[in-house]
Amino acid sequence: MKNIILIFLLFVSAGLLAQNSKKMPKYFGETFTIDSVKTLLITVQYNSDLYSSKYAFDDYYGNIIFYNYINNTQKLLFENDTYIKPFRERYYYRYNYMINNKLPKNIAYGQIYMFVKNNDYDKNKKIDSDDPFILYTCDFEGNNLKAITPQNENAVSFELFNKQGFMLIRMQRDYNNDENFTYKDKDFYYLKVDLQKFIILSKIEIKTDNK
Repeated sequence: MKNIILIFLLFVSAGLLAQNSKKMPKYFGETFTIDSVKTLLITVQYNSDLYSSKYAFDDYYGNIIFYNYINNTQKLLFENDTYIKPFRERYYYRYNYMINNKLPKNIAYGQIYMFVKNNDYDKNKKIDSDDPFILYTCDFEGNNLKAITPQNENAVSFELFNKQGFMLIRMQRDYNNDENFTYKDKDFYYLKVDLQKFIILSKIEIKTDNK
């Protein structure tokens, strides 16, 4: 089965490279087999030569290809390339995944969760480390793409409580209103989100006398 998947990847990679050779320089990153009988996730990353005033860092997925290896069809998740935080840290990938062959927690229970930077929040004409992450989700076919968290706050992490039907997302507010999200913004709270409709149910926060 692994050999068949590798052959499919070689064919689709060759086709995609030919299509994109005259466009912005990119290369293929990690590939994920998920709990689907027909779909592979192929991550696309930017070539380092691309980085200019518009982009301020690298080592992020630019997009994700959902490749149906039964029908030999492909679909880009985002219409326009963006910045998607890698599903695994490099250390975890090299020393844990290679041994245990476990999917990252971003891929679970029929959904894919992504931390995405696509909002130039501070309006400095580039997307950089001070702009917020927005948590997105989609299903295993790349459909029903949805932003869960607001555009003006920074999504830090999340935890799934599938049996209970909700997730908790740790959020960071722009506490000092400087339009940057840094260590100086110490105002954190949790969003409780329904796992069926992905709507916000409530906020969990520490109340202080200053609020």
